[in-house]
Amino acid sequence: MSLLKFISFTALITWQFSTTASAPLDDIEERRMIQDVLKKMDDQLSAPSYTLLLKVLEKSQSGQTTTYTVEASSTDCIYNKKHIITGSDVEEKCSATFPVKKCTVTITDKSVEKGTAQCKEIDLSTEHFEPLNMLGDYPRKDVMARLRFILEETAEDNGYDVHRKIKSVDSVSQSGKVTKVQLTVTDTNCPVEGKNAYEGISVERDCQDMKKPYKCTILYVDSNGNSAKVDCAEVCNMIIINDTAKYHHDSNVQQTVVNVEEEIDEESRVQNVLKNTDDQTNAESYTKLLKILYKIKSGTTTLYEIEASKSECTFGQRSSITGYAVLHDCPERFPVMTCTVTITDKSMETGSVECEEIDLSRAYFAPITPPYDYLMREIKNKAESILFEIDSEKESGVYKKLISIDAALKFGSVKKIQLTAADTDCKVAGENAYTGVDVADDCHELSALHQCTILYVDSPYAALLSCAQAA
Repeated sequence: MSLLKFISFTALITWQFSTTASAPLDDIEERRMIQDVLKKMDDQLSAPSYTLLLKVLEKSQSGQTTTYTVEASSTDCIYNKKHIITGSDVEEKCSATFPVKKCTVTITDKSVEKGTAQCKEIDLSTEHFEPLNMLGDYPRKDVMARLRFILEETAEDNGYDVHRKIKSVDSVSQSGKVTKVQLTVTDTNCPVEGKNAYEGISVERDCQDMKKPYKCTILYVDSNGNSAKVDCAEVCNMIIINDTAKYHHDSNVQQTVVNVEEEIDEESRVQNVLKNTDDQTNAESYTKLLKILYKIKSGTTTLYEIEASKSECTFGQRSSITGYAVLHDCPERFPVMTCTVTITDKSMETGSVECEEIDLSRAYFAPITPPYDYLMREIKNKAESILFEIDSEKESGVYKKLISIDAALKFGSVKKIQLTAADTDCKVAGENAYTGVDVADDCHELSALHQCTILYVDSPYAALLSCAQAA
C-alpha cells in the first residue's frame, strides 16, 4: 500500500510540474503589474524616458514573491508625469527605442507597491541572433515595409541628396524583440526633396539604380522603424565582364564584385521560370519580366519580388517561343502584376511563381522628374501615336489631335499621360486613310475638346485610353 501511495504521489508531482511548465509565462494581469513596477522604477529614478516591457523571458516563484526576468526597452516618451500616469499609458502611448535592456522584476503579494525592478542594457554585439525565415509571406511583407520606411526616413534625416533603394536582403535575424537586417542598397536618381516627396514603394518601383551600392546593417526594436540604427558602408564596384575587371573604385572603400553577366543571368532565370509556369498552366499568353524590384537570399534559395506583365506572345506560339524571346521580343500588354518568384539552386525546375494583378486605379503615380525636353518630346510623340492608333481602329468618327500634355506620371513600368485633345475635321476609315503625321500637320481642330488619360506599359503597343468631354 505504501508503494502504491508513493507511485501516486510521484505521478501527481509529475503532472503538476508538466502543467506548470506548459503554462504561459505571463498573463494580461501580470504584464500590467510588471509594466507598473517598471514605471515606478522610472519615477523613482527620474529616468529620461519610460521603460517598456517587451517580453517575459523567465518566471520563478518563492512563497508569495514572483521574480520575472524580462526584455524591455527605452521609449520615445520623455519622462512626463502629466501625460504618462500609469503603466498602461506607457504601453499604449509609447514606442520602443534603443537601448534594449534585461530587467529583473520582483513582485510580492501581487502588489505593485511591493515590487522592485533592476535593469541592465543588453550588449547586442554579443547576443545570439536567430535567422528569420523570409520566404514566408507575412514576415517578408512586414520586414520589407519597415526597411522601406527606415531608408526613407534615414535619407531625409541625414540630408542625403538622393534616395536609396533595396537591391538585396542578404540576411534577417532576431534576438528577442530586436531585428537585424543585413542588406545591399544603392543610390537612385530620385532626389530627396523633403517629406514624402517619394514614398518607399515608389522609390522601389520608379527610381533608377545608379550602380552605387552600400552594404548596410539595420537594427530595429519591436517593429518600430523609428527606433532604427542604420550603419552603411560604400562598396567598390568591380564590374566583371567576360572574367575581366573593367572598373574599380577608391581602394579605401570596402570592395565587392558586381558581375554584369550574373545580373543578366538572374533576369534570364526569372524569365525562364515565368515561361515554365505559363507552359505548365496553359496560360493564354506569356508573362514577361519587366523589372526585378529586390531579392531575398535564404541559403540556396533566392526569392525575387518582380514587376511583370502579360505579353503579345500567345500559348499557340509555344513551339517557337523561348524565355529569351519573351523577355526581348514580346511586346508588353496589360495587366501588370507583382510576382514572387522563388528559385532554389539556380534551377528553373525548382522555381515557383505567385502573381497578383496590380489595381492601377489605386496605384500611386509619381510625376516623371525632371521633365527634360527630350523626355517630354518622347512622351508627346507616344501620346500622338497612341491617339492615332486607337482612332484608326474605329469604324466611324473623327481623329483626335493632341493639344497639350497636362501631366506625365509613372508607376513602375506603367506610364500615365493626362492630356487635352481636340476633335478634327479628318474622318477615320475610308479610302483616304491618314497617317499620324497627316493628323498632326493637316487636320484642323474643331471646338470639341476632350480630357484624356493614356496608360501604357513601357512599349505603347497595348495602351488604354479613356476620354471625357472637357467642361
